[in-house]
Amino acid sequence: MRSLRASGIASLMMLISASAVYLYGGHLQHSLFIIFGLIYGYAIYKSRLCFATAMYGNRELFKGILVSLAIACLASYAIIKSGMNIPPSTPIGPNVLIGSILFGMAMPFAGGCMSGTLFRVGGGQAKSLAALLGILIGNIIGAGILWRYVEPFVDIGRGFNILATIGPDLSLALNLGIVLTLLYFVMNGNRLRDNKGSLAPVNGLIAVPSSIIRLMRGDYWPAWLGGIILAAVFAVQFAFYSTLTIQLPLARSVLWLTAPILPPSDNPWVLRFGLREPYNDPSLLLVVAFVVGAIVASTSSGSFACFSGAKRTDVIIGFIAGITMGVSVWIAVGCNISGFWAAVATLRPEGWLYAIGLFIGARTGLKLLEQLIVARV
Repeated sequence: MRSLRASGIASLMMLISASAVYLYGGHLQHSLFIIFGLIYGYAIYKSRLCFATAMYGNRELFKGILVSLAIACLASYAIIKSGMNIPPSTPIGPNVLIGSILFGMAMPFAGGCMSGTLFRVGGGQAKSLAALLGILIGNIIGAGILWRYVEPFVDIGRGFNILATIGPDLSLALNLGIVLTLLYFVMNGNRLRDNKGSLAPVNGLIAVPSSIIRLMRGDYWPAWLGGIILAAVFAVQFAFYSTLTIQLPLARSVLWLTAPILPPSDNPWVLRFGLREPYNDPSLLLVVAFVVGAIVASTSSGSFACFSGAKRTDVIIGFIAGITMGVSVWIAVGCNISGFWAAVATLRPEGWLYAIGLFIGARTGLKLLEQLIVARV
């Protein structure tokens, strides 16, 4: 136990040192993105804020995601109205729904969404590590090979932007309307499904104090707390730099590494999105720091699994599902973070289209997984 905690502290100190080196070299964004990633990874691990589990029916996690969206939308509205930043424009086409359904269907087999996979890797889960390796390979296939066939469908919606069309005021009202409607149904549900699939009564007057007690004991955080921290850090990141993305830096890094095999000059994805050296990509540094933040959280709480205990079949399934996720993000042009959460958080209502596909895919994939488990038994 002490050695695991020491390893977590050592990982943290290495990232903080790297942040200091970047800051000393005049790379403020690189330095801050490392800090952002550490906070994201630590908070999301502690609160178990997994989009996949929320889509399966976990009301507490779904509530935490909705709380984070409400706060992030309000913050983004202030940022956009002040002129500090504007969100990127993402084309809306049939590819979004198709890709998000495929991504959602793969989540149950991979054991989590994109961010969920990252924080579980930080928790020492072997299946999630296999899924992450699959995601990297899937990014090579999706961005390096299949993109030339997907791009025409992506460009169907080029030039159409809901935020630019209706303005930030109506976009905020639309997004908050959807968030508050969903939150109403979540808060008024009669029963709450927990992470183990068991049922527990929902009582707002009891849930908040019990969550605070768990927090004081050093146990896992309530989902709403993780959601608040996610939204707060995101607001700072968006105000001064950019929106939150995971799949883009992953694709850039793997295509940079495979450049001798897949020449960038022949790749339409590279011509559109560009390449960066991994050490010079602030967004990739954020992703790495995200995993380290989760490592710190898991080792400090004694829950690091040491990448052991998983069945070989489950690891293989996780790897194949990861490849599917990595490919599908370049069909939808986004994952659960950039395609759904960050889109809605920056007043782009089109993110709800991704959410619909994600929900359909997650519920379908969960049923398929349950049938597979029954067949194996």
